[in-house]
Amino acid sequence: MPTGYDVIKLLIRQAAAASTHPLGDNDDAEAWWAEHGDGKELGYSNLLEQLAPNPAARSALLSEFFEPTDEEREDNRKVPGPAHAAIAQLVQKGLVRVIITTNFDRLLEQALAAVGIVPQVVDSETSVQGMKPLVHSACTIVKIHGDYKSLEQRNTLAELSSYGESLQQLIDQVFDEYGLIINGWSGEWDKALVESLKGRRSRRYPIFWTAYSKLRETAQELAQRHDAIVLEGVSADDFFPDLLSRLESLETLASPPLTEAMAIARLKKLLPYREKHIELRDMLEDEITTIENLLAARSQVIVPADGSEEIDGPRDFEAECMRLLAVSQTLIKLVATGVMLDRDKLHTDLWVWVVGQLLRARGQVSGQHHEHWVNLGHYPALLVFRAAAMAAVAARHEDVFLRICREPKWKDQYVHEEPLPAYIILDTYAVLDASVVREFPRWKGAKYLYAPSALLEKDLLDPLQAIVGAQEYWEEFRRTEYRLGLLVSLEDPRGWHEPSQGMYWSRDTSWTREGELIWEREFRANADRQAWVWDSSEPTNGRFNDTINGMTLKIKSQKPWGY
Repeated sequence: MPTGYDVIKLLIRQAAAASTHPLGDNDDAEAWWAEHGDGKELGYSNLLEQLAPNPAARSALLSEFFEPTDEEREDNRKVPGPAHAAIAQLVQKGLVRVIITTNFDRLLEQALAAVGIVPQVVDSETSVQGMKPLVHSACTIVKIHGDYKSLEQRNTLAELSSYGESLQQLIDQVFDEYGLIINGWSGEWDKALVESLKGRRSRRYPIFWTAYSKLRETAQELAQRHDAIVLEGVSADDFFPDLLSRLESLETLASPPLTEAMAIARLKKLLPYREKHIELRDMLEDEITTIENLLAARSQVIVPADGSEEIDGPRDFEAECMRLLAVSQTLIKLVATGVMLDRDKLHTDLWVWVVGQLLRARGQVSGQHHEHWVNLGHYPALLVFRAAAMAAVAARHEDVFLRICREPKWKDQYVHEEPLPAYIILDTYAVLDASVVREFPRWKGAKYLYAPSALLEKDLLDPLQAIVGAQEYWEEFRRTEYRLGLLVSLEDPRGWHEPSQGMYWSRDTSWTREGELIWEREFRANADRQAWVWDSSEPTNGRFNDTINGMTLKIKSQKPWGY
């Protein structure tokens, strides 16, 4: 919005355009008024009084300064800014109940509407008489100069010298019963408001006065009279968002630890807003820290689950998997929910960051250790990675799936020359020893051909079925596994890494009678070709088609690992 002085210069140019003495683009507006004006001192009130002698004319004249054109709206001009948005959130939290403004615009009303609040607006003597009591209104905006569309505006010095009886009583009530934050008000023009503040008798609540530059004489006198706490050199767009951030930090310190349900509810509330990235990260980091602390305390050698000295590999590994799943459960749900509901992909960087943090949480080994036991340190990362990948595939965000697979990296101190991406490091069989998992007590003697995949499928069922749908869970799990296997085939042409065997290989559920792999057919029909960089015009013997065909042949010809 233009400032009062901006409006003055624009109004002078309008007056000049209608006169016999036009004003050039580079001419000084004040100098023009001194020479061709009415001889009175240049000021907003005086100029407006000369150009529009009655309220109706002023409303029409001022509309162009407050209503954005389509171009201005696209450029974020004449729309609510950071200060308006922060004030609206302060109102939403119940921390601000009454707003007195000298502005004619409706930016505060628009900002409040964006957070679902319809304020009570008082912009005239008549509206004061019909208003609800302040205590019964979630938010009241008192526009003491009126609204730019109102026929009861206060613009001129004469109009600003006094208020009607009802409006004056309302202002006195606010000054007496509420603490005040004064922002950007000079006190130079609003004579009646200055007198009202001078007469404020109550010292029950403090006054905070913020200004972009040094307070002028009138404002300094008022601040000293009421022992106001003055903050100079800060704009509204700096002050109110900072105030909101500080208050939210205090709320966080005062709040008890979030339950899982509360954490998920809070995540859903924050997801639609890009500016809530830090709050989301802090919430996720709390869960990551819990996992990091557990992994840091893990032994590098097998620890018997029953506390005895006798090691039972399958029993002890299964107990450790269950322990690591339990500590990761909330983070699994948060990340999967976030990826699934992040419709506009505002926070993809955050999901990538979480997987990277968990990869590094395992740490490196030193001294005596059991390799497969140490590898279980990546089980929380594997669980969260696969949950995020499945949520992305289920949401049809394959570009997000590919970023989660490719961007987080980790380097084993003994095995890898360079850091490798998550889809290689967190291969199911790299984290879980198939021969041990196949003997887990939970199987009660049944032999799973793809035991690590079956374990992952069952461990993720409880946290994910409510997110991707209980009926669709088994399908989404296999769709995700197929894409992970294809990614290995596409990006490791030297064959150093094989596609991970999984439930999508199953002879019983993954093949048609015609010998087609169901998940290959589904991928060809539904894959996001732009995300995969798969040219639709590629011939049937092109690189992508050859890779898909080759992977299916490999699945048909190979036996499960360990047999």
